[in-house]
Amino acid sequence: MSEIPNSYPEFLPQGPHSWTELRDAVLNNLGETINLIPLLPLDSIDLESLETVAPGTYRLYQRPDFDLLRELPLFAEGKREVGVFCIYGNWMITLGDGLRIDLPDTLKSIERDRLFQLDMHTHPGTDPGTEQPSDEDIHKLNSTIDGYQYIFNGKGILEYHLPHQMPGGFTDPIDVGRAWEYWVVQELGLSQEEYEEVGAWEVKRQFFEHFFGLKQIPWEDRSKIEAILDKGIH
Repeated sequence: MSEIPNSYPEFLPQGPHSWTELRDAVLNNLGETINLIPLLPLDSIDLESLETVAPGTYRLYQRPDFDLLRELPLFAEGKREVGVFCIYGNWMITLGDGLRIDLPDTLKSIERDRLFQLDMHTHPGTDPGTEQPSDEDIHKLNSTIDGYQYIFNGKGILEYHLPHQMPGGFTDPIDVGRAWEYWVVQELGLSQEEYEEVGAWEVKRQFFEHFFGLKQIPWEDRSKIEAILDKGIH
């Protein structure tokens, strides 16, 4: 995915380089890096016009409004994910080319540096998986300043945060899969039969609620959702 429209900037590492070298260059030139992201080429934003834009990450002129966010899970008939995030007051949108979103390497290199004021993405569809984060979503909890992440789906916004602790003594969100297995086998002691009887989605929901504070904020609670969006201006 191309993120640099013209020439390659001198402050980024030239030739073969490591993620650490890229990260250090981005952190030392964050404002310049953000300015490399192209502006969304639309005068007004709605679902229909967004579908004319190529997949990628774009800067926005202003914060997306509530009504647009409410519609985004329907983007491309629910066949493409959308990410919305804010870094130092700079609002951006990532249009996925399927049911995943991919940041430019420059921003991906700083995802674990707690620099994002707000980080949200859609979960299109209606199956139970839209109502809880994936393990990959949990891996990204270190992206935000306050440790919170958000997913918007058909019912509203899911809120979850960095855990105070996880089963098995695990502390890094990257280990959520191992913590989950420890919780099911060692702490709950569920047999395969019991696990299937309760249902995988239900057990996983309880896990996320207990350790990550997972909760659904309905679209009807507009004031609470607007307060979350205001994180991008503080």
